[in-house]
Amino acid sequence: MKKNTPLMCRYLCFTFFFVLFLPILLKADLVFDNDRYIPIDEIKPGMKGYALSVYSGINIEKFPIEVVSVVKNNSIGKNAILVMGTGPRFNHTGPVQGCSGSPVYINGKIAGALAFGWSYSKDPLYGVTPIAQMIKVGRIDKGKPQKSGPVEHRIDVSGPISLDIAYNSFLNSLKSEKPIGANGLGEIGFPMVTSLSRSACAEIAGFGSVLGENLISSDMATMSAGKTQQEAKLKPGAVLAIPLVSGDIKMAAIGTVTDVIGDNVLAFGHAFTGRGRVNLPMASGFIHTVVANNVSSFKYGQSSQAIGAIKSDESTAVWGKIGETAPTIPVSITLNRFDVEKPKTYNCEIAVDPDYTPILVQAIIAGVALERGGLPIYHSLKYSAKINFDNGESLEFNNIASDSGVYQLLKEVVGSVIILSDNPFHQSVINSIDVNMDLNDKSKMATIWDVNVSKTKLKSSETMNVLVTIDTFGSKKLQYDFDVKVPDNATKGDYILLVSGEKYFLEFEKRNLPYLYKADSFESMIKVIKRLSKERSDEIYCSLIFPPKGISIETAPLYSLPVSKQSPLIDPRHGMRVKKIGKWLVSKKKCGYVVNGMRKIKIEVVE
Repeated sequence: MKKNTPLMCRYLCFTFFFVLFLPILLKADLVFDNDRYIPIDEIKPGMKGYALSVYSGINIEKFPIEVVSVVKNNSIGKNAILVMGTGPRFNHTGPVQGCSGSPVYINGKIAGALAFGWSYSKDPLYGVTPIAQMIKVGRIDKGKPQKSGPVEHRIDVSGPISLDIAYNSFLNSLKSEKPIGANGLGEIGFPMVTSLSRSACAEIAGFGSVLGENLISSDMATMSAGKTQQEAKLKPGAVLAIPLVSGDIKMAAIGTVTDVIGDNVLAFGHAFTGRGRVNLPMASGFIHTVVANNVSSFKYGQSSQAIGAIKSDESTAVWGKIGETAPTIPVSITLNRFDVEKPKTYNCEIAVDPDYTPILVQAIIAGVALERGGLPIYHSLKYSAKINFDNGESLEFNNIASDSGVYQLLKEVVGSVIILSDNPFHQSVINSIDVNMDLNDKSKMATIWDVNVSKTKLKSSETMNVLVTIDTFGSKKLQYDFDVKVPDNATKGDYILLVSGEKYFLEFEKRNLPYLYKADSFESMIKVIKRLSKERSDEIYCSLIFPPKGISIETAPLYSLPVSKQSPLIDPRHGMRVKKIGKWLVSKKKCGYVVNGMRKIKIEVVE
């Protein structure tokens, strides 16, 4: 018996500490706690309780509710509780966007969170996501590091790299994507509140933005962020915000905290975007008021500074950690607009996410440019932009657009961000983005009007004069001289003189010299984008195109390969991308106008 005494003591001590700390261990791991939560099987129609939510400021209020019904298997593997608000305030507003996540208490325990309702509902009828379904969020693989990017890559690098294709594919995806915060199958959704003006929000929606129909312009200056941050704590019923953009420009989703256990936060009662494991800023917030609406009422509020990070975003809740830090990208935008006295600079931080970073970049650039409203039919935009990477590399753009809004700027900046963050080589970390815009209310469009050459038959080493006339639409016609010399070693044959603006030059070059725009590594991809960034819309291109004497294999040009050795390589049975190519001589002159159109003239080189 004495021999077993130490073993018995150890057993009793272990049992004592296990029983003592079990509740703490359970709460830290977000498991079902019977002292804190009520299971759905104990909930019956007619039971009364209350919901906690904020309708004004940071004050958490009780709103009486009554259970209408318990719905089993309302969707695959999920249950729901239907409750009716019985107080006068719920009766007035009906279901409110931003109440998503408001905890519902029955018999003093959390039953779940307000999560869905119905537009045009005459009664404050809510669907509640049971707490048992919410605490499962983020449970799987919590300890594993976040993924650096999507598994599947949308950028096709088998053909020439194109900012146009990348950006237009992005726009098409926005039109088919479900808006953030949009009502799904009965979901209440949440307001996406921004400091951008109403006119800017309306213009952003025209791009097919997935930021939602509920992008709400709000005066973020009505309460200091410091006071909000100091007084608003994350606790059941408090405001939970996901600040996608912070700083001089703000944009945040507004919802409600369901429960806080240690540094774990559960909220919303449904998905934010439903993308699973994420790493987005998490903050408390402040509600200015609730706007009662016949279609869908919503909370009009703002976010404080981030105090944690949303780590998981699933169909029944979002789960975050207080004290965690989510990465952000500093963005600086300077605007000089024809209808303002002096330039203004906006400094902000945007959330990092392979899907939504490009959307946020587009939204804030377009939002700043259109802050005072749409642009006149005739206008011009001079701009520069710089994207800085973590490895010290950068991409720079310096160009001009006319009568096309901010499309060209967005194509170059957002298109680059998309390619950098979603390619099969390497997902680059963007350190910062700087944009300068100068908007003018005068058109800068021009077209190739006429091209005259001094001679069309030349010998090698001879020079011909090319006189290019452009029409500036209402202004006088302008002329530019080019002296084009035929190379000393030029062979006899037919050449092409191509005079054009940037658009047609790039299209022609990509089609005839595709190897210049193909990438087989991250470094070559950056090289292609840098090549594209050097071309300008306000330059006239005068190009002498040689007959196709060589071939390109993938990204490698072979100009000096004998014809006898080219033929076997061109055989499609080899499966290689081989194309006949020629050399180009290119001269450029800046004219200050966005040049459209092209002219091709046949030039013959004789002996």
